Amino acid sequence: MNSNIRLGVTGALIAVFVIVAVIIIKIPYYIESNGLVKPAMEWKLEKTPDGLIINTLRNNTNNTLPHFSTTEFQRGDHMSFELHPANNAQQLIKKGDTIATIYSHLENFKLLELERELLDNKQQKIVLLSGDKPALVNAAYQEMLLAVSEFETQQKLMERTESLHEMGVVADLEYDLARNEYNIKKQQVNITRANYQSLIEGSKQEEVALIDARISALHGQIDNIKERLEAFTILSPIDGQSLVDLNRVQENELLAHIYGTGEMAVIMPVEMSQLRYFGEGMKILLDNGLREEILVGEIKLISNKAELLNQKQVVFVSSLIPNSENTLKPNMKTKVKIDTGEISLFQYIMRLVSTIYRN
Repeated sequence: MNSNIRLGVTGALIAVFVIVAVIIIKIPYYIESNGLVKPAMEWKLEKTPDGLIINTLRNNTNNTLPHFSTTEFQRGDHMSFELHPANNAQQLIKKGDTIATIYSHLENFKLLELERELLDNKQQKIVLLSGDKPALVNAAYQEMLLAVSEFETQQKLMERTESLHEMGVVADLEYDLARNEYNIKKQQVNITRANYQSLIEGSKQEEVALIDARISALHGQIDNIKERLEAFTILSPIDGQSLVDLNRVQENELLAHIYGTGEMAVIMPVEMSQLRYFGEGMKILLDNGLREEILVGEIKLISNKAELLNQKQVVFVSSLIPNSENTLKPNMKTKVKIDTGEISLFQYIMRLVSTIYRN
């Protein structure tokens, strides 16, 4: 009898101890997955088959494009592209460093023409204010005659192009270009005729105002071209390194590709059943297999879209991890653990049973 009592007490104590241990003892709970390493920020400069230059800055942490722009060159423009020789895979690149220069012969020619026209107008204003009006009137008359001659030539060309277009011989684009040129020549006749009339009929004040208006318009056109030419100097928008991809096969021609080395994004799938156990801001532990030290990062974004992977519903999780020693490289595969914190042994057992049951 006493023996049975002792056994019962011992069993009860053991049961109490086990229950207390299951409730009190805390153990870490990790969610494991496989991650893909991407640059947190990367910048590409590409040329399409039809000649467009595409400039994209991508944030891989949230899969967005903070910056996107295209540069289109006019038909017939001779363009040259010069990549800065110092940009190689070994050298670190700073934000604002010159990566490449694009040279447009047509844009530079336009700039020279406008600057020469601006100088002519300034000289005309000086002559007008000095009282030497006959010379100015004669110059305006000659300019008007030249504009009329060019318009008549363009008018004949337009009539012929229009006839060929109706016959289907000339393409729509060529016809539109001819009509635009015709309208420009016609407008130039009106401008030069008005200029000449103002010189022979108007007062000096009106003449000066007309020249000032032309000078102001030319300044605006020159500034626009200079801004466009400045945009042809390609600067790096991020700190990083040039990415050399010897296995790249894409339609567009890659001119430059820079990725930020300071931080890397890790994209990983996590089963939807685990969603309730973790959230943004939690730590991740990354083992890249190249060093003993475990790298620590932080969850930045959890997708709200379900995907099917290996017959399981998952969501993709994006994390950010420091890469000061540049040990992580783009497109690396790595083992990742999400540190959800400590839970009781009872909770751990219940989660383990739930996972086994679902699988």
